[in-house]
Amino acid sequence: MKANSKRFIPRKIVSLGTRTVIFRAWSQFLRRAKMRSYGHENPDKTFYVIGFNDTAGGIFWLLNKALMHISFAVEAGYIPVIDYKNYRTQYTGPNDLGKVNVWEKYFQQPFGYSLDDVYKSKNVILAARYPAPDREHFMGNFYNDKSRIQYFRSFFSKYIRYDSFVKAYLEEQISLLPNGGVKTLGVLCRGTDYLTMRPKNHPIPPTSQQVIQKAKNVMTEHGCETLFLATEDEDVYSDFHAVFGERLIVNRQTRIKRSQLPDGKPLAYQKMQIAQSSETRFQAGLEYLCAIYLLSKCSCFIGTRCGGTKGALILSSGFQYEYTFDLGMYGGQVVPLKDNDPMKVGRLGIDYPKHVAPR
Repeated sequence: MKANSKRFIPRKIVSLGTRTVIFRAWSQFLRRAKMRSYGHENPDKTFYVIGFNDTAGGIFWLLNKALMHISFAVEAGYIPVIDYKNYRTQYTGPNDLGKVNVWEKYFQQPFGYSLDDVYKSKNVILAARYPAPDREHFMGNFYNDKSRIQYFRSFFSKYIRYDSFVKAYLEEQISLLPNGGVKTLGVLCRGTDYLTMRPKNHPIPPTSQQVIQKAKNVMTEHGCETLFLATEDEDVYSDFHAVFGERLIVNRQTRIKRSQLPDGKPLAYQKMQIAQSSETRFQAGLEYLCAIYLLSKCSCFIGTRCGGTKGALILSSGFQYEYTFDLGMYGGQVVPLKDNDPMKVGRLGIDYPKHVAPR
């Protein structure tokens, strides 16, 4: 009887469904937050370590993720520490993993504690390996949400401090903007892999011509005399230069033609092929950081929806005029979260001991 009943079970369907459930549960288990003890020091403190492998995201994707986790940690009473020493980024040099904390090349630690302090301490939470710790601290599409922008802006201004070399470099580069950005329109135009790969559930970017037309209107209406362009797309730069000529300002930045991108490969892949050494990868991140920093100093801003635009909105103390293009998502709207999705449930599988439970 038992053998006969098997004939009526759609084995492939059951097998596929079971494997999907198991894979999802196993993936969530591996990515969950973990409580660890590495020694007996700092028994009165709980450290919250932020970091996971991500070679696709640029410097502002890394920064924005850190801000989401920092906001959660601070509100929970933890001490956040960023670890991009033991996790790989696109700025990690060939021999840097496990030796160099990429975060500390650009920024200081939020509370001044180092990884050496953390990995001798009694109470350590390794953050869940998700971009955000929960829905409450998720940036999402906050481009037109003034209160949400201000929320993350406040955490940036209080807890993100540049490395001394980076700070001096950024302040020196302000000289590129006439009168420190007064009467300058800042434009972030993301192209490259967003246009060639059309990644599902990622924002559809406008064409160069759409952004150029909008820029012309804004410059006329708000009396902007120059335009600062942040883009890693050489084709976009050429389009803007043809229209704005000497009024166009750019900082030093490696730009890539869309024809240079291998099929199916993201921009980060090609950038890592060009910048092979630790020094050149650091420089690439510094130039990108500088471009967004200079955008934040402009009086007016236009941007495509991406991590860099979020960065410009957070770094800025407020623009005279701002506009972000919203042309929808590739592949339709983002699928609503299921009831059992960790991002909807809240704490992403974090099993907090009672003495370090979030407050």
